[in-house]
Amino acid sequence: MIRVPASMARTTPETFRPLVGHAATVLQPVRRPQTLMATRWAVRDSNTRPPACKAGALPTELTARAHRVSASGVVYPAAVLAALNACAAAWRPNIGMPAGSGDRWPEDYERGRPGYPAEAVGVPCVLPASSVLDLGAGTGKLTRLLVPAFDEVVAAEPAEAMRRLLTTLCPRARVLAGSAEEIPLADACVDGVFAAEAFHWFDGERALAEIAQVLRPGGALVLMWNLPAGPTEPSIAALDELVQERAPRDLGYDPSDLNASTYASGAWRDAFAESRFEQLQEAWLPNPQTLDRDGMVAFLASMGWIAALPDDERLPLLDRIRSLLDADEYRRPWETHLCWTRLRR
Repeated sequence: MIRVPASMARTTPETFRPLVGHAATVLQPVRRPQTLMATRWAVRDSNTRPPACKAGALPTELTARAHRVSASGVVYPAAVLAALNACAAAWRPNIGMPAGSGDRWPEDYERGRPGYPAEAVGVPCVLPASSVLDLGAGTGKLTRLLVPAFDEVVAAEPAEAMRRLLTTLCPRARVLAGSAEEIPLADACVDGVFAAEAFHWFDGERALAEIAQVLRPGGALVLMWNLPAGPTEPSIAALDELVQERAPRDLGYDPSDLNASTYASGAWRDAFAESRFEQLQEAWLPNPQTLDRDGMVAFLASMGWIAALPDDERLPLLDRIRSLLDADEYRRPWETHLCWTRLRR
């Protein structure tokens, strides 16, 4: 059951009232998957050649002259589409795998990180007969809950190594290469967008603008994070001491915790102030996790600072971590922080 803070008690009944008349329709595919930008952007002045695009961002000059293509689609001059597609190919979000573990990192992430409680996908602002998008889907820890809950699920993940595992673990979802800042879907085509353990890494303003474009009127945005809710049983005090000792002094956050400083600071909320979304609603859900010895090692191996270590440092550290784990099973209490909002009509 969703637990809502006392400060929200007066608004809870209205928040959880099911939406009436919020019809869902079948998710339409991107018109031209091989030319992503052709379906998403058009240049008002087709006689002006768009400037070259640097890796990492679409050029300001281009976006200033661009607007969305409507769902009906429009055919643009080949030279314009070629330039736009070149920009799309050059743009890359920050998706590199950790330098040390590299493409092995998704396996540690999948084995060690906690999933999410089933109730997290049951917010009443997204009806079962809906098409939904999982942004920053990773290995599909949330996607696999969305698939049985909704009519159609698209999972967008920018990292190829993560997508390979996601495709294997979630065969019923449509997996796409894409990020929150460049969503590879047509406008107004989904009823809900979910992002788990991810929004604090997004370029907030740019991501919210993209999300608003792909949502249907009144569509929902649901965010969630896992937070520690008590000590691990049996105790891993010796392990915690080792991790604290080995972590970089300037790390800026608990080296054995998922609660990254960018989330804990609350700075991710700032992007909502001038967005097209209603006020965020929030709740907390219990989310216990049980891991075996290898799962505990994988959890710590998935910590960014450990994963970034070179093999000659990382592997001996993981061996030492394993030596301190003598139980067959570890119970870890987590709490899922759930936030949801709707697109203003």
